[in-house]
Amino acid sequence: MALTGGKNTIASLLSCNGGFMDMVGFIGMQALLPSLITGNFLALGATLFLGGHGVLAKLIAVPLFIAVVAMTRIGGRMLERRGKAELRVLLAAELAFLTGCAVLAIGHGALHGPETALTRRRR
Repeated sequence: MALTGGKNTIASLLSCNGGFMDMVGFIGMQALLPSLITGNFLALGATLFLGGHGVLAKLIAVPLFIAVVAMTRIGGRMLERRGKAELRVLLAAELAFLTGCAVLAIGHGALHGPETALTRRRR
């Protein structure tokens, strides 16, 4: 079964999703842009020049982004060779990851420092 709406509709929806995730990531992960690699270079430079926190996260984000894109492409190719609907499977995987992240964020709240619900030691 094919996805309806055409390539332009799907591309537009995925672009909106990428922009939304960048905004959520920028606000929630202290100036980290999950789907914009050039923005991470800019944020890293600003953090190094002006001072601040999150340098390690910004450094790790770039190679991690590249690795995830490569793994997704390889996985899509493998699905395509097996005759599976790779777009449907990859979108379902994205939905599962985003849902899991939303559940964690709603359940644990924002990570603003060492004394949050997720990082607090049990006493």
